[in-house]
Amino acid sequence: KPKSPDAAAPAQGDLAAPKYRAYREKPGDTLYSIAQRELGSGSRMRELQRFNVDVLKDSDVLQPGMEIRIPGARTNEA
Repeated sequence: KPKSPDAAAPAQGDLAAPKYRAYREKPGDTLYSIAQRELGSGSRMRELQRFNVDVLKDSDVLQPGMEIRIPGARTNEA
């Protein structure tokens, strides 16, 4: 007996929201320095760019006070 298309879809409660921690940029911050400090490697700056594509329209222009998300954190506290 074939399954209905809805049977394969996970229940809405099963979808885990991506975990992140909010980070407010400070004067002198770069994506590289944030990745180095917060993710352990400056080479992970591309990961920050992808995770914050909605905020980082131009990654060369980071404004102090701008809030970005740090992926993989345990909570999404500010």
